[in-house]
Amino acid sequence: MKKKTYKHEFIFTLADLVKYPFTRDAIVFVRKLGFEVNDLKTAFGQAVSNRSMERIIASLKKENEYIPSDNLELEILSFPVSLIMLKLIDDDMLTRKYAVFESKRIGELLLEEEPAKVLYIAKKTFNWDIKIVTGGSHRYPWAIHFTDYISNVPEYSPKWKLVNRLIIKGYVLVTREEVIRLIEERVKKLIVERVKNMEIAPDLSSILGSQLKRILEAWLPQKTKALISVKGLAVKESDYPPCMRILMEKAKKGENLSHAERFALATFLLSLGKSVDEVVNVFSTMPDFNESRTRYQVEHLAGLRGSRKKYSPFNCENMRTYGLCYADEVCKGIKHPLQYFFKRAKRRDVNVA
Repeated sequence: MKKKTYKHEFIFTLADLVKYPFTRDAIVFVRKLGFEVNDLKTAFGQAVSNRSMERIIASLKKENEYIPSDNLELEILSFPVSLIMLKLIDDDMLTRKYAVFESKRIGELLLEEEPAKVLYIAKKTFNWDIKIVTGGSHRYPWAIHFTDYISNVPEYSPKWKLVNRLIIKGYVLVTREEVIRLIEERVKKLIVERVKNMEIAPDLSSILGSQLKRILEAWLPQKTKALISVKGLAVKESDYPPCMRILMEKAKKGENLSHAERFALATFLLSLGKSVDEVVNVFSTMPDFNESRTRYQVEHLAGLRGSRKKYSPFNCENMRTYGLCYADEVCKGIKHPLQYFFKRAKRRDVNVA
């Protein structure tokens, strides 16, 4: 496996920093600007905080529109200030939703970049051991060390499992699109980590009060609706098998479930007689929730669209394959999550008819 090298490092333009504000280059640029907390009180600072507010509110809209400001320095600064606002609001669900929004936006931009720039970002910002190779599989022209790969796998589906990947001397062979998907996942985690670990001045709430209020006005109705929907559905959740209880709990927290997790939970709930509306409401807490797309997918699983085939829930072997099995003592002897439900219901003399 030969490593393809590049003779130069990229010098990011302001336009590049606008597109990729999470990079080390962007952090260095912001530090050189010397923008401080007190600067938020100035006219320029207010413009920055207003733009930061707009970024967060954009993540709550179905269209997820992103229209950069013409003032590039203002636009670059709006990213770290948006993280400050998320820290002040202190809502994990909102932070994750924003993180998904930014990561998806960045992924779309990276698809248009030359491979060398993608490589530069992965190596310099994330310190990944990654390279573009020659003389190998044309289908998989990239190689990433397995430790960096497994730390950023976006979903626990067979496609991403190490046992199903080509590995040469500790490097997992991947496509360019898969590298970008791994970067998306890392950006999402990076945003959540930065917000969680951030230390901020106590007087920022008063400085950013009006912007925080507008963000909450847009966010709280969405959050309330989603949580009420999930709470209403989980009447007998205590009788669910541990795998489904964990998935429901993740949904309540607004975590971004993988495709396998969504399929498992949706088909399980449909099998219990839950309506399409009820199942759609469960996923309304997802950071990337799109009601029309989710409804179409749930209706497809319910056999109301396409081939009109109703999909069955994963059995226990399937759940283990996808890494979704969390067996307890009641699981002994059962081969399907639905068996657990009825077994526990029978033990408690619960009417499941």
